[in-house]
Amino acid sequence: STQRNLELVESLADKRKRGSLLNVLDRTHTNMGARKLRHWILHPLLDVAEIQRRHNGVEDFFTRAELRLHLKEELKPIADLERLLGRITSKSGNARDVKALGRSLAQLPAILECLGDVDSEMLVSLRDSMDVLADVAQWIEEAIVDEPPLPLQDGGLLKSGFNEELDRMHELVSGGRDWIAA
Repeated sequence: STQRNLELVESLADKRKRGSLLNVLDRTHTNMGARKLRHWILHPLLDVAEIQRRHNGVEDFFTRAELRLHLKEELKPIADLERLLGRITSKSGNARDVKALGRSLAQLPAILECLGDVDSEMLVSLRDSMDVLADVAQWIEEAIVDEPPLPLQDGGLLKSGFNEELDRMHELVSGGRDWIAA
């Protein structure tokens, strides 16, 4: 009730973001960042040490415009990972979602490099705990064709040469007459 009356994330009048605290503060550039900011507004920290830690992290970006701008550019090509993973794990996603995941994961080393000389404890902790999942990004790049078909049942998702047995089966299906003749 208090959160609603304070109009933290939506106005009382029309239940929209416009007119709320979130609207004033939100300068995020990704959907993931927007959701994180909304979460932070609705679930404020209570521990003074954690508040100070987050404040120092924000200060790192505030005082270092070059770092902020460089990181902003590296985040642009990243898809909404939370939504992608939700669709993929619930089996409602498609090969294009997997390909988008691979392209997004391929950006992680550049993001890690951006965070290379941060000072705040929060950002150092984030950087040091970050796994860039290079093996997953490489596997997706090697396995999935560049422009996969939308419906999964159409096939044609994996690159030829990725799996020898699958290539042999594909050859049997597509060149069955030639195989029978031989």
